Amino acid sequence: MRYFLIFTLLFFLSNASIASSQKEVPNYLIFEKEGKQGLKDKTGQVLIPAKYDELGWSKGDLELVQDVVGFKKQGLWGLVSIDNQIVAKASYDQLYPAGQQLLVGAKPSPGTNRVGLLNTRGQVVIPFNYTEVSVTGMRVIVVKKNIKDYTYGLLDFKGNVIIPIEYKQIATLGGLRFTVKNFNDKTAIYSDDGRQIVDFELDSVSQFNGDYAIIYEGFKRGLVNKNGEVLIEPEYQEVFINKETVEVRPFNLWHVLSAQNELLDQINVQEIALFSTQLFLASANERMWLIRPNGEAVTGTYQQIITPDDEPLTTFRAEDSYGVINIKGDIKIPARYDSVYIDNDMIFVQKKNLWSLYDSFNIRKTTHFYQQIAPKSGHLFPVKKNHHWGFIDRMGKEIIHCVYDEVGDFSYNKVDVKFHGERGIIDKYGDWIVLPHKADSVSILNNAFYMTYLNGLKKLKDFEGDLIYFTENPVEIKDNYLLEYTSEGGIWKVDFSGQIVEEATGDSYEEVRKPSEGFYAIKKDGSYGFIDAQNRLRIANRYENVGDFHQGLAAFQILGKWGFIDKRERIVIQPVFQRVSQFYDEVAVAYDHTGSGLINKKGEKISSFSYDSLFIQPNGHFQAYKNNKIGLLDSLGRLMINAKYDYLRDLDNGFAIVRKDQKYGVVDYHGVNTIPIIYDKLIHDSQKKTFLGMKKSSREKVLLR
Repeated sequence: MRYFLIFTLLFFLSNASIASSQKEVPNYLIFEKEGKQGLKDKTGQVLIPAKYDELGWSKGDLELVQDVVGFKKQGLWGLVSIDNQIVAKASYDQLYPAGQQLLVGAKPSPGTNRVGLLNTRGQVVIPFNYTEVSVTGMRVIVVKKNIKDYTYGLLDFKGNVIIPIEYKQIATLGGLRFTVKNFNDKTAIYSDDGRQIVDFELDSVSQFNGDYAIIYEGFKRGLVNKNGEVLIEPEYQEVFINKETVEVRPFNLWHVLSAQNELLDQINVQEIALFSTQLFLASANERMWLIRPNGEAVTGTYQQIITPDDEPLTTFRAEDSYGVINIKGDIKIPARYDSVYIDNDMIFVQKKNLWSLYDSFNIRKTTHFYQQIAPKSGHLFPVKKNHHWGFIDRMGKEIIHCVYDEVGDFSYNKVDVKFHGERGIIDKYGDWIVLPHKADSVSILNNAFYMTYLNGLKKLKDFEGDLIYFTENPVEIKDNYLLEYTSEGGIWKVDFSGQIVEEATGDSYEEVRKPSEGFYAIKKDGSYGFIDAQNRLRIANRYENVGDFHQGLAAFQILGKWGFIDKRERIVIQPVFQRVSQFYDEVAVAYDHTGSGLINKKGEKISSFSYDSLFIQPNGHFQAYKNNKIGLLDSLGRLMINAKYDYLRDLDNGFAIVRKDQKYGVVDYHGVNTIPIIYDKLIHDSQKKTFLGMKKSSREKVLLR
């Protein structure tokens, strides 16, 4: 019985091994024997003996093409038929099906493969003169490598040139149509007999959806049919191809308006943003360009233009490279760099991981290329060259040579550096003030003193080299003294002469807040009061909570109610409110059981207390919220705009932008609508004192001829 079990197990394992090495193709089975592959039919009859390194193709799925299959021998591929006849000798680096019962073959060649097409009889259909070939329908797209670039063309199966091999790209559209892109990145449409049916004026074309394809020209969209007829000129924001209909979306309509709703101009574009005092930034379909208030284009369309934030220069991106334009839209640095950084009128550009400095006239100022340029520190820019750091000035001159392992930020015209693994301090000319020494880090405190840190030891030194103070305790650096936290929980105040001028226990207060008007709110024994900068108790800790001093008053809480005291702890406003804010220009927000409102320094209510909340704005007005709607009060608590809007932006010029039912308009400080609430978006141009109101477009059906 034992021998029978062993024999059964061995038989099962042997058959499992054989099955795992076999690969199926329709009606055939590839098998392995002694590391070689062959082919059987479904009955198990051997058609191709197992004598090849591999059967199949150099890439793609295993399949037979007109009863032939690829074989690999000694690293090269050939063709063999299912009756074991060699169709093509093993002489190809690559061999795989291309469609239309053709095969792509690549012959060995120095530098690059020579690629062509052959049929299943091993005959050459397209000569092996190309870098790449691909079959599409009854045509072949071929690619040639030239000195500078690759060029595309179109051939038939006899090798005849249908479209010359001189273009940047060729792709099939379907419907016997091809898109052809030239080296100006403009696209045309050709038929499969080589006729140009749309000129080189498009940016790209979509695949055909039924009888139609969308054409893209800059930020505009249109429609073309399979005959190459432009049915819809590219002038729309979007084009939609449905099964039975075509729809278009026009560009949004923007009105340029005065505050009194006078129509000054109108522009058709997807989006608009403010750019400069003279120009708007327009955008549509992932393209941006600059326009005048009448919609006239000032620049070409780019992938991105950065709003300049009141600076004279800004960056733009075109074809994934960066350049610089000024606020008038003039190109100062062409878009040919991988990255650009601007500092006023200085322009740092990066190409192939190397940085250099240009001025706004496109003149290179640096004589070296740098691995890195960091943001300005003091009046100099840190730069990295040959893996070491130095500094250049705004003219590109290397003021401090690149010899340092690391550099810090300039402080008091000095900078800490790391040199050969040690720390020191140099001045703005690169002269040593503190020679390199062993330290984990160095901090410049002021013009006279610095700190060094090494293995937890802190040393306070002057620039004469004298040791002033040292400690291993944690320290906090203040303007003219140190706070040292002792291991016993105490705090020492140490001046820069090294003297301990004051000792605070540090554990007497449960909380110490930031100062306000010279007073520090403290919590002791569960109650709040105030101390001054000399740690003297100025207001006894007798309150449940306190606020900061502002305009001479601080809020205090007692028995759950809030009022105000002055710095002499006199109660100025009795604690009768549930919550209060600090005072702003003689008024504060207070809350009682009816709601929130404004009070003066006498505690008198100067507005209605019917609001849910009030928030002060920078101009002293208060946004008033009631039932999830917004209104506006002036600084004296007088009602300016009723709380009936979903959104309100006070422009501080007598007007406010408001939103109601998802539409925007303008009201004045009397609550009167000056621009109707009909716009989907509304932008205020404070420089021109105008408004940009957008009416969003809708989809429209188009009747095609």
